[in-house]
Amino acid sequence: MKKGFILVATGMLLLTGCQEDRNQSVQSNGQEQEVATIPPEAKLVESNETSMEEQKVQNEAVYREKNDKQVGEMVEQKKVKTEKADVSFKQSVEIKANVKKEEGKQPDKKNTVKKEEQQQKSISYKDGKYPFTLQLPEAWSNVEVKREQFDNHTQEAVTFIATIGGEKVRLASIFAFGSKEEAMNHIEFGLHKKLGEKDGLTYAYIRASEAPDKLYGEQYEKELKMAQKMIMEDVPLVMDSFTLLP
Repeated sequence: MKKGFILVATGMLLLTGCQEDRNQSVQSNGQEQEVATIPPEAKLVESNETSMEEQKVQNEAVYREKNDKQVGEMVEQKKVKTEKADVSFKQSVEIKANVKKEEGKQPDKKNTVKKEEQQQKSISYKDGKYPFTLQLPEAWSNVEVKREQFDNHTQEAVTFIATIGGEKVRLASIFAFGSKEEAMNHIEFGLHKKLGEKDGLTYAYIRASEAPDKLYGEQYEKELKMAQKMIMEDVPLVMDSFTLLP
């Protein structure tokens, strides 16, 4: 009986071992089947997708960095250009201001020369009624002086008239205003230029605007130039010499 028990026990052990081996085999096969359900290609695809996503993120980061850098460079260049333009504008303004300042300091050489020539070759005119004198160019030696009454606001006008090409050419008139207020109204209007004040009278002059129509004909070209010179160039110099006597 002991031998039989031993055999039975041995058989049971063998059966138990076989059963355990079968269970392990089944579990092992189950694990292999479970692993086999995820093919290697799927892992490769997933890995590639992950790499592409990471690369996309990296590319976007690089693009943003380059774009920010380019924008920064453009802003800096615009800033530099603006600063240079501001400096150039300021320098231009300063140069123009300095030039005007220097021009203001230096007398007009052209007018100075003309005044000196006029003083050397001039005719002294002293008005017979009003206390003023003028220096007239030699070309004015035959100029006629006429006294006229224009309106109630002026006592009188001293008019200088030249004869050119057989025509009477008005050059300029000096007005003696009895009312300073009326004189200033005429001066502020722009046609008259103030010369001075004395004994309740305000003196101002007006220059002729143009020569007589006749002198604009082709045959009077020389005479027209002479009249224009006397009106445009001589009159301002003559009036600059206006001096009130004490």
